[in-house]
Amino acid sequence: MPVDDGLVGAFSNDATTMQSFFKAGIPVWQVISIKELPGVHVDKVCEFSNLPHPEEPSRLHLPTIFTGLSRDPVKYKKIHEFITHSMRWVDPFVLSSPIVKYRADMPLIEANTTKSRYSPYQKKQKIQSGASNHLQDLQHQLLPLIIEPWHLALLAVDANPARCHSCGHPSPKNKKAIPQENQYTFPRPDIIVTLNTEQKVHSYLISWLQLRGPLFARLTILEHLPPNLYHQEWWTVLGMGFLHGDPASRTAAEKRQTEVCKMMDGFMEELPLHTDNAASSAFWHGKNYEALWQEECQEILWELAEVNFHCEFKALHRRATGSNEQNLPIMRCFPDGDHLPGQLDIGAANYGLGDLLWLRRAPYIFAMKKAMRTWEDMPPSLLSEVRTAGWTEKEFLSVEETVANYYCDTFWQYFGHAPVLPWQLMHRTSEDYVPEARLQMTTSRSGVYVDVEELS
Repeated sequence: MPVDDGLVGAFSNDATTMQSFFKAGIPVWQVISIKELPGVHVDKVCEFSNLPHPEEPSRLHLPTIFTGLSRDPVKYKKIHEFITHSMRWVDPFVLSSPIVKYRADMPLIEANTTKSRYSPYQKKQKIQSGASNHLQDLQHQLLPLIIEPWHLALLAVDANPARCHSCGHPSPKNKKAIPQENQYTFPRPDIIVTLNTEQKVHSYLISWLQLRGPLFARLTILEHLPPNLYHQEWWTVLGMGFLHGDPASRTAAEKRQTEVCKMMDGFMEELPLHTDNAASSAFWHGKNYEALWQEECQEILWELAEVNFHCEFKALHRRATGSNEQNLPIMRCFPDGDHLPGQLDIGAANYGLGDLLWLRRAPYIFAMKKAMRTWEDMPPSLLSEVRTAGWTEKEFLSVEETVANYYCDTFWQYFGHAPVLPWQLMHRTSEDYVPEARLQMTTSRSGVYVDVEELS
């Protein structure tokens, strides 16, 4: 992205900060220590010029967030808290009523409807088999694979609706559907699985790319809560672009346009959704969709899954803790945790939970372990265990499995449907991506991970 000369730049010696400013098109100058100068190549030396003094004082008045010594560590903590507070995004899963927790000794009792009163015969209840109470992992050639521990955790969930808390039960208005606030902020990536033609799959992806920016941006409007949509409603939204050709199809598209306007609750005025994807273009990281490789199409779906996972993890944490406060520990569970959902770097796909090296996955798993200890649903004892001597690979894999299992099972109890889980891309997505720095502790024992957060 070209640099905007009209923007005020910054100086930094941090590689991650440099990368973020560069990708945003903001001028940035790298500060290099004298000992590193022999390895630096200078292309051009320019004269420094002073900018003219502003004639009017700045109209931006910010509160004082810290007063004290410049080297006080508290100063940087206060600056970080202020920045993250300014970059908040709304929680579309907020509930309007308190949660009544499920108890095994109190079976769920559903009231009979008035319709059954006039039925001459009572229909026999179908006995559900054990297989029907398990979630499925849908497959498609464009869908990356769910990271293995999370995949196994998904399949192990006891998906009995009676196990759900009150917020996961069907609403009185529609006894066949879970509440609207439990639905999807963004479409599930596996929405393409049941499409019967390759043309439809590409049309759905093009529709998503056209909606992607505005839908991400709407989460930053704190004064307005965006509506969640049912899976079938997202099907309608993304399927609009496939209706093209004869006048009958255009009429159907206009009807769906009206339906979607109601679903999107006023956001449609800002959304560049076309009713004919055959006559419009979409881009992924500046590249026309028609020129994308299969791996790049997988990246689109990976990002969609990752954004869903971030939003759902944050929402589950709030429900399980009973708190609506901004939780900074949640940001440490992801490589791009300090970023808004629409600002994830595709380079992060090979890091975090998807990293092939367990020592590099460990900081994120242990950050989740720490967050889950605050949940009210009796976390497994292993999540509360602290080992100051460190964790071996075998012990870590057991923690990773426990975290994944606990997350998937708890999500089902609060939301009543399968979570969107993190996926793993098999190809290298970026050569210059630099993950956010993590505090690390070295030990004389090889193959042992010592978690800094456990010792604090």
